[in-house]
Amino acid sequence: WMEDAGLGLMLWEGEFEGVPSQWLRWCDRQGQLIPTGAEGREIERQGREIERQGREIERQGREAERQRAESEHQRAERLAEHLRAIGVNPDEI
Repeated sequence: WMEDAGLGLMLWEGEFEGVPSQWLRWCDRQGQLIPTGAEGREIERQGREIERQGREIERQGREAERQRAESEHQRAERLAEHLRAIGVNPDEI
């Protein structure tokens, strides 16, 4: 453990650059592995994909709300037409 740097080394079993083995890996004070450059890039890529999916979900939600509002508007127009047909002015109600 390197107190001044807040870094330590730990044994890790896994694959690095295509070679499965037991490796020394950097870790933080909580024992969490510090990602390698490739792992960090993959984490960033996944984060961007999650953000993209979130934006798509928001877009779909806005579109669903727009369609709901349009449907309600059309329903209100049909009701107003029906009232006019029976001699009631919906603007005076």
